[in-house]
Amino acid sequence: MCGKTGTVQNAPPLFDHSVFIAFAPRDHPKIAISVYVEDAGQGARAAASIASLMIEKYLFGQTKRPNIEQYVLAGKFE
Repeated sequence: MCGKTGTVQNAPPLFDHSVFIAFAPRDHPKIAISVYVEDAGQGARAAASIASLMIEKYLFGQTKRPNIEQYVLAGKFE
């Protein structure tokens, strides 16, 4: 997977927005994705976790990291 995290500033007292854009696999990509999560903080925290799980599900038919899946499902990114 190749990707780029991003953080979009938000007006205080709200949290910044989390952004991640990616494609996979690196050679001969089969999926491209963009994830934007409002008020979730840094891009590597929420958006990258969500995108990576979605890419796994698309490429392999299942997620392979239950700990990351539980983190995303809990939704406590701040």
